Amino acid sequence: MHQVSIILPARNEEQHIQACLRSILAQDYPGIREVLVIDGSSEDRTRELVAAAAKIDSRIRLLDNPKRTVTAAVNAGFAAARCPLIVRMDAHADYAADYISQCVKALNETGAAVVGGRTTPVYGCTRLAQAIGALHESPFGIRAARFRRAGQGGFVDTVWCGAYRAAALDEVGRCVREQLTRAEDIELHARLRAAGHRIYLSPDIQARYCPRDSVPGLLGQSFANGRGVVQALAVNRRAVSLRHFVPAAFVCSLLAAGCLAACGPPWAWAFPAVAGSYALANLCFSLRVGVRRGAGVGILVPPLYLAVHLAYGLGSLLGMLLYLPRAAVLSVRQLLQR
Repeated sequence: MHQVSIILPARNEEQHIQACLRSILAQDYPGIREVLVIDGSSEDRTRELVAAAAKIDSRIRLLDNPKRTVTAAVNAGFAAARCPLIVRMDAHADYAADYISQCVKALNETGAAVVGGRTTPVYGCTRLAQAIGALHESPFGIRAARFRRAGQGGFVDTVWCGAYRAAALDEVGRCVREQLTRAEDIELHARLRAAGHRIYLSPDIQARYCPRDSVPGLLGQSFANGRGVVQALAVNRRAVSLRHFVPAAFVCSLLAAGCLAACGPPWAWAFPAVAGSYALANLCFSLRVGVRRGAGVGILVPPLYLAVHLAYGLGSLLGMLLYLPRAAVLSVRQLLQR
């Protein structure tokens, strides 16, 4: 039986940490040896709640993360983990009772270096929270990645969180890139793939995730994700794919069409054509949500789609200005030094 270390980055997770730890301690896999909660100087009761849980179960250890970033927390967890299998978890989620056992089973059966599973958004009580949850399940919204889709399985480029073979991590450096503000996991997975390792998505590995339940939180996350994928691209060009840049292309097409339309005939049709095509697609996907979730939720979805796409796209464009010129200069310097 493989022994497992769980690493759990957390900061200001008072609302979720107890449910998360309960689901971890209720796992049916007997080989969990340690649960490392890496706290980023929480300003709420997170540390107090983790300390109370540690008194009940000695496998729980509270580690400090003075840098406060998720990447620093992951690296602290990787460094402290003592078992041959390391499972990264998210404090904003709770897990099926067989989550760890299914991870170990998938690792054994596939020979992969990393495995992960499906994340299902948990719907809130308000119509707004339900609409935000619907975005996480929609292919037009946030469900582009395969780990967000029901029934998906097979070898993939990346997974959410992930259960890792420590030996594979040691081959590529047991760390994520701390300079990354987002997408640190897909960059690590790109390094693992480049080293010849495989990543497997199992539909039997199940977790429930609590998405942001406010519009500012959702848009802030989308903007940061858009900027983060470009930062990951600047560090490792294999880390991202074309789908990550669809929102940026949408924003660019709107800007270009607006400039053309401002020139007058024969370009006056450009902006209405682009905006109308997007509006039609938005309406079609929103109607699907409305049929499934009710008109009260469906009516909120179109502006949320638009806001998320604009926020992500603008974040990517800012990332291109911030990170790509620096990466290009570094690449030229490296070529000149050869």
